[in-house]
Amino acid sequence: FGAVVYKPNHPLCEICPLSAHCVAFKKELIPLLPVKSKQLVVKKRQFHYLVLRHGKQWYIQERQEKDIWQHLFEFYLIETEDDVRESTAWKTLERATLQRPEKIFEHRQKLTHQLIQSTFYLLNLCHKPAFLKNSGLWVDGDEIKNFAFPQTIISFFKQNIYF
Repeated sequence: FGAVVYKPNHPLCEICPLSAHCVAFKKELIPLLPVKSKQLVVKKRQFHYLVLRHGKQWYIQERQEKDIWQHLFEFYLIETEDDVRESTAWKTLERATLQRPEKIFEHRQKLTHQLIQSTFYLLNLCHKPAFLKNSGLWVDGDEIKNFAFPQTIISFFKQNIYF
């Protein structure tokens, strides 16, 4: 009934069997109703991608949570608004690096309800950390683009000389 008679931009009030009881019709408020009370709230998120490299291999992981980009691959992610260098994962991985981690890329992506600010850091590792053993994949650089990635990571690939 609603799809046939009550069309948001052009309701067919003259053929509606309920128009005699309709307050909007009687008071000529049809163009003003329904009132949209909620504004779209955009959630801001800060992603810190640690691009882990060991020799010719790169670490990637699949997003499993019921969240954006589910079942797509990404680099090691730390999501925090705090200083990423203070996180336990950063400190653990930094101890396994050959040189100081460096910021190599930044990207903003606006989704319908979210604004994603991503920062990418390159970490060249001297060994593969044990805590990553069962959580992701180590992939050769020439094979990494065979995996499905979100647009943010694809933008990283397009702008980056490491791949």
